[in-house]
Amino acid sequence: MDYYDLVRATCDYEPYFSERLGFTKIFKAGRDVEMAIQGDGLRPKGSRFIAVGRDMGWLANMIRGGAKALVVERNDADKKLLAAMRDHGTILLFPMSAVTELFGLKRTRTMYFMHDMLKEATKAGVRVGFVSLAASRLQMCSYMQLVELAKLIGASEDQARSAISAINRELGGSNDA
Repeated sequence: MDYYDLVRATCDYEPYFSERLGFTKIFKAGRDVEMAIQGDGLRPKGSRFIAVGRDMGWLANMIRGGAKALVVERNDADKKLLAAMRDHGTILLFPMSAVTELFGLKRTRTMYFMHDMLKEATKAGVRVGFVSLAASRLQMCSYMQLVELAKLIGASEDQARSAISAINRELGGSNDA
């Protein structure tokens, strides 16, 4: 099985990192896929883009606008948004850097909300993905670390592995690093 990751545009990594971390390809926001971030005022130019935001109305507009994946920053999603994601085939991405960069009670709270959102998304029939969404090389995870972090928030091993490999199908990437 091939595994894929997604990092932010600010993440500066060497090309050989993808192979060393166990990924077939690491997608980089801004280079391989557009990322629409709520509040920046920029509209994505291409048909392959990921929306990142907190407001459910804005995220719903991004789904209708063709977003391939969403990152819900407030770690909860209402049932209408989940239904729209299911109907449009949009993937709900869980950024594991939100877990790895926090400490103490904030980390525990984030994991609790991610667990609830994963449970609701699975119940609603929404496809999920687990990515590092790292802002720097130090926040990057190997594919095995992503699997274990996904299991930590409630995913089964099979669900975690298939979710890490499913990103390529939606982003339409090739197998070059």
